Amino acid sequence: MHFAFPLTIFSLALLTAGSPLQPRQVNPSTINSLLPSFGVVPNTNPTGGNCEGMKADGSPVHIPCNCPPNRDEFIAKLSSAVAAGRVLNNPIKFSADVNDQSVATLKSRATAALIMLQNFSGRAGVGCPAVSAPNFLKMQTDGVFHITVLVG
Repeated sequence: MHFAFPLTIFSLALLTAGSPLQPRQVNPSTINSLLPSFGVVPNTNPTGGNCEGMKADGSPVHIPCNCPPNRDEFIAKLSSAVAAGRVLNNPIKFSADVNDQSVATLKSRATAALIMLQNFSGRAGVGCPAVSAPNFLKMQTDGVFHITVLVG
């Protein structure tokens, strides 16, 4: 009897440890509602292969004309990354709790969105620069949900 109990506990621990992690269920509509607009419209003021983006301080900067990406495509990829808990090898935190609007949560959502944006192609560092989404940059800095279109 004394031997059977520890053996049972050990067996249960092995079964639990060997179980694969279940991906988080995320709703892309919820993810979309928890993020502001990019703040930049693609193809704004094209000049010789570059277009206009905006730094967090409000000054203009050159960005690729295809940035930011299509919003629906971005949200779909971000939703998959949130479910996986990572973008490529970068762990991300994104609370899908619509009632949690704390500064820390807003900052972590913006950070997750920026990591996705900067790795949008599926390769490390190959995507759109953060300045193509100044509303995300501001939210990451101050934890406030910004909805302005700064360029476009």
